Amino acid sequence: MLIRFDRFLHDRVFNPLVRLIQRRLHVNRYHVLFASEILSEALFFLTVVVGSLYRWVTKHDAFYALMFLFGAWILHHTYSRGSFARVIEAMRETAARFEERGFAKPPVELILLAVRRRFDRPVWNVVSVAMILIRVAASLLGIHADWLDMMFTALFANFLFNKHLWDVDDLDPRDREYLFQKQSQTQT
Repeated sequence: MLIRFDRFLHDRVFNPLVRLIQRRLHVNRYHVLFASEILSEALFFLTVVVGSLYRWVTKHDAFYALMFLFGAWILHHTYSRGSFARVIEAMRETAARFEERGFAKPPVELILLAVRRRFDRPVWNVVSVAMILIRVAASLLGIHADWLDMMFTALFANFLFNKHLWDVDDLDPRDREYLFQKQSQTQT
């Protein structure tokens, strides 16, 4: 069931959306992925760290204090070892090399990211779609949404979009060779 839902979302929603973005902006898949990663980090910082800190200070609720500490721990874990900077730099280089049609051995960071995203995507499909539907249902019922609720909805929508950018089955064959190291025999 999760796999069929994943394929439906991927084939009917996200692949056409990515193709539309690529055609309209004249960019390749790696440029879209790079922008999506940056947007994900910015939305995460604004919603989880800044938003929970704001709610903690104004509402004095322990839940928001825990959420702030959890978000700060995730950001510290992400940036302290430089893994995010390495992934972003690898994506930037990959996008430039793809534009020049220079296929070489892919950076290890991108291979690990692609494999990790592939396996956790079915879970993120359910969580993200549920959060988006809850927010839409609440707004249709007239429940007022503040800026933090809207940011959480955008965060989950971007997570869902970002997860679907990395799909082995739908990558261009040259991209697949490049990402997963199936180099042709003629390349040196």
